[in-house]
Amino acid sequence: MSGRKSTAPKSSKSSKLNTMTLREWVHSIESLTPTSASESWDNVGLFVGDLNQPVHGIVAAIDLTLEVLELARKKKVNGIVLHHPPLFPKGRGLARLVKAGPNELSTLLLRCFEEDIFVYATHTNFDRCALDAMLDLAEAMNLYPESRLVPRPNKDGHRPFRKLVVTIPEPVAGHVKEALFAAGAGQIGNYDSCGFSLLGEGTFRGQPGSSPAIGAPGITEVLPEIRFETIYPVALEDQILRALKSAHPYEEVAYDLYDVHQEASPKGFVYGIGYGVAGHLKSPVSPQVFLKQTQSAFQTSSAPKVHGSLPKAIRSMAFSPGKGSAMISAAISAKVDVFVTGEVDYHEALTATRQGLVVIEMGHPESEHFFPRTIAAWNREWGVPAHIGPPAHSGI
Repeated sequence: MSGRKSTAPKSSKSSKLNTMTLREWVHSIESLTPTSASESWDNVGLFVGDLNQPVHGIVAAIDLTLEVLELARKKKVNGIVLHHPPLFPKGRGLARLVKAGPNELSTLLLRCFEEDIFVYATHTNFDRCALDAMLDLAEAMNLYPESRLVPRPNKDGHRPFRKLVVTIPEPVAGHVKEALFAAGAGQIGNYDSCGFSLLGEGTFRGQPGSSPAIGAPGITEVLPEIRFETIYPVALEDQILRALKSAHPYEEVAYDLYDVHQEASPKGFVYGIGYGVAGHLKSPVSPQVFLKQTQSAFQTSSAPKVHGSLPKAIRSMAFSPGKGSAMISAAISAKVDVFVTGEVDYHEALTATRQGLVVIEMGHPESEHFFPRTIAAWNREWGVPAHIGPPAHSGI
C-alpha cells in the first residue's frame, strides 16, 4: 500500500479563500467522495445553498444540531458538512421542511437557508472512498492496514466491479490510461494501474457537422489504435467515464462496459471498494491495552461494549464505522481477532461470537470520530477555514 490519497483523485485547491465558490467546493469534495459511490438508499450531496455563493468556512459534524448551527454562527462560517444526511425519502427520516421547535431538524434547515449557510452531506460515499480517515485510524491503533471490508454481493447479484474496453489512438494511449488510473480504475488487491492493451487498426469517417481530431469530414481515416481494457469499481463509474471523455482526443469516444463476476480481493486498500479497514497490529497487545488504546483513538471516555471473550493477545482487528452489522461476515472472512464498530444488532453479535469473532461496540457517533477531522483537514488544504462540531448524541 502506498501513501495517503495515492489511489484517490486529487482535490482542487484554492489559495485564496474568497475565490472558491460553493460550486468549486462541491467539485473538490466530490472528486474525493463522488456521490455515485453512495448506496442506492442513501441521500447525499448539497441540501441547502447557492452554488454561486463564496465559501467562507465550514463546520464539520456528524449530525445537524442546534449546537452545530450555533458554532457556525460563532465562527462566522457559511457552511456545514455532515456525515448523516438531514433529509431522507418518506419512511426513512425528515421529508419536508416546516417550522417547529428550535431544536427540530426541519427548523434548523430552514434557519440555514435563511442565514445563507449551505448544508452538504457525504455519507456512504465518504465511508467507501475516504481512505484518509482509515489511515488515521490505523495510525492511532498502531495497525498495518491490509484490506477493506467488502460485504457479500446483494441478492440481486450486484458485483463490485465492471470492465471498461476502449480504443485509443496509439500516440496518446499512455495519457488516457493514466487519466483512468488516476480516477480509480485498474485497482486489484495490492496492485494498481492494471490493464491490458492490444494494437489494432481503427477506421472512421466524419459526417457533415463533425469535428474530427484527426483528418477531415468526409474522408475515411485508417490509423493504429490501442484496444485497452481495465477493471473499475462500479461505485466510481461516473467519474471514470468523465475522466475517459476528458482525456480522450476523439469527438465521439467508442467504449464498452461489461459486468464481471470478479469479487474484490481480500487484500489491498482500494479506493471506492468496501468499508472500513482490516489488518494486523504492529505488535500484539493485551485486551486491557487494546481497549484503552481504542478509547484513546476514538477519544471517548465511555467503555466499549464487548461481545465474546477477548483473546490473551490481540494480533489483528477490523473496523467499520456506524452500524457494522453488514460487515460481520467480511470481518469473519478476514480472520481477525476483533471487529470494532459503532453498533450491531444483538443476534448478529451473537452469531459473530459463535464463529469466534469478538465484536466491540464503540457507539454509533463515537465510531465516526474520524469523519469531521478528515473533512476539516481537506478544507484546510483548500484554504477554507474549518472547525469540528460538538459530538453528536445520536446517529442513523
